[in-house]
Amino acid sequence: MQRRIRQVRHVMLENGRTWMIGLREGFAESCNVVFATLAERLTAHEMLDAATALGFGQTVGWRSDDFLGLRAFAPLDQEEKGSIFSNAEAGTDAGVRVQTGIGQRDVTVSPLQAANAIVTLLHGGVKTKPRILQQVHYANGQLLQDTEPLAERNRAQGISRETASILLEWMGDVVRKGTGKSLARRQWELAGKSGTAEVKVKGRDRNNQWFVGYGPVEKPQYAVAVLVENRSPNSNNQATEIFGQVADLLASSSSGPGSALGVD
Repeated sequence: MQRRIRQVRHVMLENGRTWMIGLREGFAESCNVVFATLAERLTAHEMLDAATALGFGQTVGWRSDDFLGLRAFAPLDQEEKGSIFSNAEAGTDAGVRVQTGIGQRDVTVSPLQAANAIVTLLHGGVKTKPRILQQVHYANGQLLQDTEPLAERNRAQGISRETASILLEWMGDVVRKGTGKSLARRQWELAGKSGTAEVKVKGRDRNNQWFVGYGPVEKPQYAVAVLVENRSPNSNNQATEIFGQVADLLASSSSGPGSALGVD
């Protein structure tokens, strides 16, 4: 069951000026304090349910138990599950939930999971299994085997269509007026979310920079996740720039306004 959080607001203070920042604005500006406050109010179970519904903490790649006589056929066989909490008890600590809520502590996510989470939202909360193999043909071109995408939805715990729509709209805010404003002049109208994870590399503070999103907004065709590892703290988010370059490349090579994601 999803619990509606009606309001999360935080008083910000900068250069002697104070203002209230809400959840939507905090999303656009990637404000850690807002999401730390939200995570403190949630239970570990609620956080895990939402993460699971988006495909985190699990493998998401397509696989088959019987494919052309091959058992346990998994083209993405080296995929890792990642994690949300280190163990079942960790989430009982409010401090752990706060760090988890901003993507720190024991949270590990792959670019494949991040991109697939965007696709899940674009499909109204329905998870699908991404494939690198779509069809197998005989040498003469005749179809031998199709790999139909697997869709799954636990209606009791999944992301609702309403919630998915809200998050996609907020991703538009990120580009229009938030941390992704540099993407506003790309060939397509884009939407997405930036992120920064603080890590230690050989004892030195480094950042893993993220940008995940989709485009074009009016008729989504592609979801893209970019991760740039081990960047110097306080450096510009290079992942955002690369995301824009990839989107322009896809726009230039796109054959038309069709919907590669099959989004309604």
